[in-house]
Amino acid sequence: MRKLNLRLFDGGAPAAAVTGTENAGGGTLPLNNNQTGVQVQYGKTANEGQAAADQKPTTHTTSDALQAKNAEFENLIKGDYKDQFTKKTQSIIDQRFKDYKTLQENNSNMSKVMSEVAKRYGVEMTDYDGLMKAIAQDTSYLEKEAMEMGISVEQLKHLRDVEAENAELRRITEEANNQKKIDEIYVKWMEDAERVKAIYPTFDFATEAQNKKFTDLLRVGIDVQTAYQVLHQDEIIGGAMQYTAQTIAQKQAQNIERRAQRPSENGTSGQASVVTKNDVNKLTREDRREIARRARSGETISF
Repeated sequence: MRKLNLRLFDGGAPAAAVTGTENAGGGTLPLNNNQTGVQVQYGKTANEGQAAADQKPTTHTTSDALQAKNAEFENLIKGDYKDQFTKKTQSIIDQRFKDYKTLQENNSNMSKVMSEVAKRYGVEMTDYDGLMKAIAQDTSYLEKEAMEMGISVEQLKHLRDVEAENAELRRITEEANNQKKIDEIYVKWMEDAERVKAIYPTFDFATEAQNKKFTDLLRVGIDVQTAYQVLHQDEIIGGAMQYTAQTIAQKQAQNIERRAQRPSENGTSGQASVVTKNDVNKLTREDRREIARRARSGETISF
């Protein structure tokens, strides 16, 4: 922004009311602002100044933003939300302790079962290889079934092994099919995410995927765009309203500037037109005197 040194235009003389321009004979001529009915706007308009301010880069870094969020969180959990945070934390601890107790009970029951099995086969409870070998060699539980089927115990064992292999093969095949479906769904989500990004520039799939509500919607078949709109409808509506207001304001400002640049027609309007002069290199002597007068009156003019 170029600053205008007003003292260059008044010759450093004491402030005095400027009502006209001196002519060669020492008199004054009325300023063109008053004699033609044209109002002159010097310097940048309010819209231009605001636009320049909006374009200034922010100096906040990611680290600063993270520190600010951490500080805000600390203030919340130590202040207004202290009781709620304490209750929530205690609830998590209680649930973890309950899960631990359940795990201990299950381990205790499993140890009892393993102890009985070890006694039956005459091996140590901690000898897991020995237990597995003893169980594999035990065919007593198959003898009755083999007799009923009219086959030998060895034939029945082979049949059971084939059935187990088939079951494992089916499981692997199902997992492969499921993985293929998952990959296809993921590719579809990524394609949808690119389209949503084009509509909503602030959208980030990785960030949204951390929201359980968002992923739950995707799992039940809701597309990415709809899921995002459902969870961010207030922000989207607010942004649309702000954009509409800014568009209307911009159009109004453009209309005003166009009317100001149009020469006024006698008898067609009772308002004076406005001419903007924002190039300091094109100011006339009368312009500089008028700027000095306005500055002494308290008006702020910048180029």
